[in-house]
Amino acid sequence: MDSNTNTDVSANTGFSIKHEAIIGLVMRQTNYTRQNTIQKLKESQGDYIQVIKNYINPISKPEVKEHKTVNQTIMSEIRYFMDGVNQGYAERKKKAAIKKKILTYHMLKQKQQQQQQQQPDKNIIIRPEEKKDSNKNP
Repeated sequence: MDSNTNTDVSANTGFSIKHEAIIGLVMRQTNYTRQNTIQKLKESQGDYIQVIKNYINPISKPEVKEHKTVNQTIMSEIRYFMDGVNQGYAERKKKAAIKKKILTYHMLKQKQQQQQQQQPDKNIIIRPEEKKDSNKNP
């Protein structure tokens, strides 16, 4: 027999000996048929341990890892950071607007009090006799 044929691909299935061994392992550990085993291995991207774990505990869902490139990771971190910066800016701007309203209110109130103090009291009635008396020097 040719050694390359035995190690690379099984003649009748099209799978390598390594894949055949994995299929056999999963079939021995589970009650899956060969076709069902091949399908489950494809779903789990060849992770035979995950196939066996799902057989033992079918409630758990397989973990889907999101593969990102380095550039995607960097850009997502920058976006996350800038979202925080933008949120902080919006909060500071909102606080500054509230502070400005309060300051404006207090300034107007102070101005009104000053105007009231400068105006003569309209409740005081000056009688003509008092005017004459006030003009006289004692």
